[in-house]
Amino acid sequence: MNLRSVLLFFLLSTNLLVFAQKSSYFDENLEREYKNINKITLQNPTKGLEASKKLIEIAKKKKNPYYELVGMSLVDYVYKNNVDYKKLLVSSNLTIAKSVEIRDFRREIEAHASKSWALMHLGMLPEAKKILDDTQEIFKELSSDNDDDVEVMGVFMAAYAEFYNLQEKDAESIKKDHVALDYFLKIKNNDNRNMHLIDTYSNMGLSYSYTQKTDSAYFYLQAAKDLIPITKSYSKKSENIIYFGLGSGYNTQKKHKEAIPYLMKSLEISKQNGYEDIYVESLNQLSISFKTSNNKDNLYYKKYLLAKEESENKNKLQSEEIKKIQNENSGFLERNTTGILIGVTMLLVTIFSYVFLQRKKNNTSEREKNIISETVKEQSLEITELRTNMNNGVDEVLLMAKNNDPSFLRRFSEVHPEVYFGLQKKYPELSESQFKILALSYLGFSTKDIASNTNTSPRTVQTHKYNIRKIIDISPDEDFIKWVQRF
Repeated sequence: MNLRSVLLFFLLSTNLLVFAQKSSYFDENLEREYKNINKITLQNPTKGLEASKKLIEIAKKKKNPYYELVGMSLVDYVYKNNVDYKKLLVSSNLTIAKSVEIRDFRREIEAHASKSWALMHLGMLPEAKKILDDTQEIFKELSSDNDDDVEVMGVFMAAYAEFYNLQEKDAESIKKDHVALDYFLKIKNNDNRNMHLIDTYSNMGLSYSYTQKTDSAYFYLQAAKDLIPITKSYSKKSENIIYFGLGSGYNTQKKHKEAIPYLMKSLEISKQNGYEDIYVESLNQLSISFKTSNNKDNLYYKKYLLAKEESENKNKLQSEEIKKIQNENSGFLERNTTGILIGVTMLLVTIFSYVFLQRKKNNTSEREKNIISETVKEQSLEITELRTNMNNGVDEVLLMAKNNDPSFLRRFSEVHPEVYFGLQKKYPELSESQFKILALSYLGFSTKDIASNTNTSPRTVQTHKYNIRKIIDISPDEDFIKWVQRF
């Protein structure tokens, strides 16, 4: 589930005014406009998008790069909260460039965290990890005595927590959340500190719910909920996550009637504010609640499938896009590895060919013919064996799975009819996406493998598996792959 998209990538602090005043970029009118847009964006990111873009244009006309950067950070925040990761990837790159230009280390770290967030949710985990690791070098430019600096370090560690969360490494994710929490607790401004505590507590509540630790999940979600009435400014998305977390927690405990009011509230907030990820998962949880509370009016599952497909398609990278991103985020040697290998190989082939020909000059032509004949025979046998393997249905299905071939599921049903049609007969409510997850699991693909081969995030695959477990009634303790292979 991609539900931890909370307020992690822009700085809202009373100390921002002090920072701006100390610089040559301070503009009273732009500062007032920025504060107003901040309030709007916290409660409804979509409404704040156009206002943020206007702020950027005004700042450009006034030749004020600081407020231009402020507006760019707000745009990043909107794209992240609205789960538009392709746009976030583009906008965060622009924000990084502007941060470097005016040497704003805090917003540079923030923008790198935004970029890593986009990459990890687009399924490019190694690239996201590299950015997170490299960015920590900039921490030396910050001070642990400054509220703004402490805040951005906490924000950055929260992004690290999401990296592990997407890989189902919930214990590691919780550890990083605790590090982020330690930073936020050092913030002197009460309201600003509480805002980040609401974010972090709601994140930790979800992480604990993933690990089936319902008591801990409830504790942190309730702690976040209790802080809302005494906090002037907080992210509406965090409030949304709290209601979702409490509702899904009741579903986990099979208290489905108790879950419905919380999930309905979550659905309402996410729909009004454009929080697409929570909207999709709220529909999913409501479909579970109504199905198991003996209520026949269960239209939520169909709505869930449509919304999920739309969201996944929006954030699915094409192979050309993946190559471009990998090329942009690699060094010279990494970018040119293939060319270098080809060059070295050609050089070695040339050398060995020369040596080979020199030695052969002293051999008789008959011996040369025999050697060539034997070589041709060996190659012929190898080609025949290769063709035999390729014609084997099992190998063909495995290859199609690795290449994310659109015809994979159809071919799987032909090669493994007892599995495909057996599941279809026993569990007709399974969707095509869920059948694909089951098929790939049968072939031995882990969650991470499935995510990599289908260009989705591990957490999205985990969500599919969670829903499948509910449908076919597999306990959380049972190994998913082994169950499918035994079917």
